Amino acid sequence: GVLWVATGLGPLTFDWQQPTSSGPQLAGIRVLETLYRPTEVYTPVPQLASAMPSVSADGLAYQVPLRQNVKFHNGAMMTAEDVVASLQRWAQVSSNGKAMFDRVGGIRAISASEVHITLSSPYDVVRALAVPISPAAIMPVQVISVLGNDPIGDVTQIVGSGPYKFVEWRKGQRYALERFADYRPADNGATGGLAAARPATWQRVEVNFVTDATTRFHSTLAG
Repeated sequence: GVLWVATGLGPLTFDWQQPTSSGPQLAGIRVLETLYRPTEVYTPVPQLASAMPSVSADGLAYQVPLRQNVKFHNGAMMTAEDVVASLQRWAQVSSNGKAMFDRVGGIRAISASEVHITLSSPYDVVRALAVPISPAAIMPVQVISVLGNDPIGDVTQIVGSGPYKFVEWRKGQRYALERFADYRPADNGATGGLAAARPATWQRVEVNFVTDATTRFHSTLAG
């Protein structure tokens, strides 16, 4: 079925790594995923990572294992190269990314399913990677290499691995999501918060921007 939603002003971009307003956050959570996500008590658990990272005794080296057979909306399988490119972009466009990367000495793929991060001083890397505001969202390296660091203006270019994918955005009017048939949630045991598995329950979600609160209210009553 189709879920129709009415909300207020539309965002300037749905590039989830960049904005902090509620519109992109709510859509981004359903389209894009991060290495870790918070439970209802804000404890980070794996999402695209397969487990918590191995951390050196001095706290300056993190080895992050990745889930295998995670498919992006464009059909490509996620690899460590996608993660490295996504985190490097996040470091340039997000205040949260910049704060972490001020302490990052290096980041590299050491295999198709492992990422190694070195720090110049200790930092809570896992919590930083789980923050859902201007987050470290993972996209294919092919997409990032084309789009660079500029805000993404065409939602069909926002390629994630979440339960929904962007299919339409009419600026100032509406946007639409469709169910991603190949979505596989993380088996992290979470039952609440953003970390809990939430497969798509609707085939399509259409969100209309209605600035007048009274009109939104009556539209809701009318169904």
